[in-house]
Amino acid sequence: MHGRNRVKYKAQLANPEVAANLSKKALTWNTLTKDLLSRRQQNLGGVGVGVGASAPPSAPPVPSPPDSTPTATHTSTLTHTYTDPTILLQLTEKLLTVNPDPSHLWNHRRELLLGKVNGSSTVDPTVTNRAEDGSLFTVGDELALTATCLQRNPKAYGAWFHRKWCLRHHLRR
Repeated sequence: MHGRNRVKYKAQLANPEVAANLSKKALTWNTLTKDLLSRRQQNLGGVGVGVGASAPPSAPPVPSPPDSTPTATHTSTLTHTYTDPTILLQLTEKLLTVNPDPSHLWNHRRELLLGKVNGSSTVDPTVTNRAEDGSLFTVGDELALTATCLQRNPKAYGAWFHRKWCLRHHLRR
């Protein structure tokens, strides 16, 4: 809001077309966020339960997003519905490019990149685009994502922290 004329900004919001677009954008954000969190919950198998444990019997299977392949969601040998981490990375990338501020999205992305949740490995043998250490981390992709996010909001602490984490993680490997 800095440097914007408040009267002009409020007048734009009074326009029904602008208000409808903002409402649509907010609905899309909420839908994507709920989808990501439900998929994360499915991969965890419940609160505090490591991946590989059985999902609660009432948990519905996780649907694939419309633009993904049908193999994005599959069932492991233990009645646990598991979402491919690359799909979750795509969701976090989409959400973070819209709004790079939520730190929980950056934290979830780091968990996915390392292939670890609650200290246990979430390595899925069907995922083929892994780095030599078994993680999904590639420094170039992450730096490009953070650059995009920082162009949108140069003061996004989470994006700067993730960028720093990427460089440190890359140097340690």
